Amino acid sequence: MKSYSKMPELSTNNQNKHHNYQNKFSTKGNLSKIFWVILIISILTKLCAINTALYDDESNYAFAAANAYSIGFSPSHYSGLLAQWAFAPLIQLFGVHIFLLRLIPLLFSTLTIICTFLLARKIYSEKAALLTGIIMVTAFWHNLASLQVDVEGSMLTFFYILAIWAYINLQEKFEKNSNPK
Repeated sequence: MKSYSKMPELSTNNQNKHHNYQNKFSTKGNLSKIFWVILIISILTKLCAINTALYDDESNYAFAAANAYSIGFSPSHYSGLLAQWAFAPLIQLFGVHIFLLRLIPLLFSTLTIICTFLLARKIYSEKAALLTGIIMVTAFWHNLASLQVDVEGSMLTFFYILAIWAYINLQEKFEKNSNPK
C-alpha cells in the first residue's frame, strides 16, 4: 500500500517565484510612488501660473508685509500676523516680487497635501490616502488658494491638518503608555 503521509511540497524555487510575483505586483509601495508623481506634476503645473498679477486683497498682504516694522507687523495696514511673519523675511531679503509672495502659499498647500495623504494613510489605508491626495491635487478651491497671497487658503489649512495629525499621534502615544503590555 502506498503511504500518503508525505504530500509533495512546493520546491523552494517555486515558492520564491511565487513570492517575487506577489511583491512585483503588490500595490503597497506603488500607490505612494503614484502619489509622489501626481504631486510633482501638480507643483510644476502651479509653478506655471505663479507669476500672474496680484488681486486687490493680495496686494494688501504684500503692502503690509513690505511695510512691517521690526516688531513683525504693520500697524498702519491690517493683514493677518501669520502672513506678515511669513512674507516679511522674503521681502526684506529679495524685495517685493509676485513670484516670492506666491511661493509661500504654494509651499504650504503642498505640505497640506502631503500631511493629508499621510493622515489618510495612517487612519485608513494606502488606497484611501491616494484617493485623498488625488482629490486634494485636483480640487478647484485648494488650487486657487495655493496660488493666492493670503493666510486662510493655504497656511491655516496646513496648520489645521497638522493639529489633527498631532492630536492623533499624541492620543496614540498616551494610549500606548497607559496600556503597557
